[in-house]
Amino acid sequence: MHPRCDTHEIVDFELQVCDVQPSVIGGAAREFIYSGRLDNLASSFCALRALIAAGGGGGLTEETGVRMIALFDNEEVGSDSTAGAGGTVLSDALTRTTRALCNGGGGGGGG
Repeated sequence: MHPRCDTHEIVDFELQVCDVQPSVIGGAAREFIYSGRLDNLASSFCALRALIAAGGGGGLTEETGVRMIALFDNEEVGSDSTAGAGGTVLSDALTRTTRALCNGGGGGGGG
């Protein structure tokens, strides 16, 4: 598809590519699936669908537990960034949630 504008009018773009190699099964007991299509987008989608389905269509007023998924952007290159899996975002969220539930509120910041 060719854009209907001049080159100088383009200020930004995004390109997503995918691996076209076929998936293979491997491992000593053939227990692993190696596939470029089983990536972060697919696993994030499945995790979110499972989180939604786990509620059984009920409201949060009847919920007795905490259900959570953690999704990180740029995991391969940003694991040690502030918002990556190596950062403190998840730990901080769990700490605040636990404090709020155990103390009846006061989920404010601070270590």
